[in-house]
Amino acid sequence: MLNTLPTVKTLANGLKVAYFEFKGLESTTINLRSYAGSSAELPTELGIAHFFEHMAFEGTQKYPDSVSLRKQINSKGGNFNGATGRTDVTFYTKLLKDDVETGFDVLSQLVVHPLIPADKVDKQKSVIKQEIIRMQNSPEKYIIRLSKFLMYPKQRLEFLSTGDLPDIDRIEHKTLVEFYNRNYSANNFVLSVCGDLDTEKVFALAEKYFAEFKTGIEINLPKSVPETDFKVMVNNKSQLNKAYIYISYAGFEPFTKETYALSMLSHILGGDSSSLLFRLVREEAGLAYNISSNYTSETNFSVFSIATGVDQDKVEELIKKIKQAINIVTTELTDEESFQNLKQTIKANFIFSFEKGSVISDLYSDYLLKAPQGFNHLTNMQMLDEVSKQDILDAAKKVFSQNPQIAVISESLNDEQIKSYWLA
Repeated sequence: MLNTLPTVKTLANGLKVAYFEFKGLESTTINLRSYAGSSAELPTELGIAHFFEHMAFEGTQKYPDSVSLRKQINSKGGNFNGATGRTDVTFYTKLLKDDVETGFDVLSQLVVHPLIPADKVDKQKSVIKQEIIRMQNSPEKYIIRLSKFLMYPKQRLEFLSTGDLPDIDRIEHKTLVEFYNRNYSANNFVLSVCGDLDTEKVFALAEKYFAEFKTGIEINLPKSVPETDFKVMVNNKSQLNKAYIYISYAGFEPFTKETYALSMLSHILGGDSSSLLFRLVREEAGLAYNISSNYTSETNFSVFSIATGVDQDKVEELIKKIKQAINIVTTELTDEESFQNLKQTIKANFIFSFEKGSVISDLYSDYLLKAPQGFNHLTNMQMLDEVSKQDILDAAKKVFSQNPQIAVISESLNDEQIKSYWLA
């Protein structure tokens, strides 16, 4: 499978289509992806990208209500859903390969022929508000929102990708229609298919069901500008049994050597139970059950983060351990054995994931939308192989030379305490 490459074509209306043949696979996964996520919103439209994703499932020209729409997939034992992020929106379905045409039919209905029924707007306002409240009641999730507020002030990323409760109240039917008309066009979407199908049949189905998708104005996401000053924000909440810490740094452009080096650094620093932070914070000091680092590099933003939760009276000691780990990765090359083990682990994880058609379809929808032309999974593995120990050290020095943005949720800590712990 690893030596297989997808067939890629562009329809006359600008829709890019990729088909990855997976011999012997009984299921087929189809992904539709576009830059019509929250970053495509106007300042007066906060939350509308996610809101429209919900509305797409409320009925289409062919299946005029949510029950008849969902029945097309559910009655065949398949599943389908949508997801809206800060950069993109995705609609996807997974079915048995004999039912693949149903998948093309339903997904095309969602984006080409949505009804956007006005009488369902209030219902979705209620549903989405509950979704937002659930997130706000989860410190592990809400702290990520606080970190974006610190990292990207006065920009779309500062706000929740779903919008906040007042934003949802302001959304009207006409603004949903305007958002759809402005952003939902064939040239702003990519279609990725993975399964054991006839190649010509896949492209014939794409043509049959998406030829009517209009061509429109291309979405150009604004580049986000990260904060450069040292900032701390502590959000106080009662009845917490620990303090939650989220430390962020700006990263690099996607699909560059620096980004691959930083991704590997994330594994070294806090990728698993063998990582440096896990050893220093949990195994040696017993401060936290779990601590992790993560690196996200998207078209319009890039963040390296460290996240954990500890007893409030242990925060100062925790910060000392995190700074100790940062000092190590910015002054010492990884030893050769650990470096080779890391590369082998990343390669193995990638190969394991490539055994799933749903992962391949999702991956290629991401590549097709965001990566340089011709980029594929073999390119990805080659770029990982080319990263050296010095590249990782250089990336660490560059990232950690910046001022961090530190978000904290706790019962009684304050900004000045956290600043003093970090600057000590």
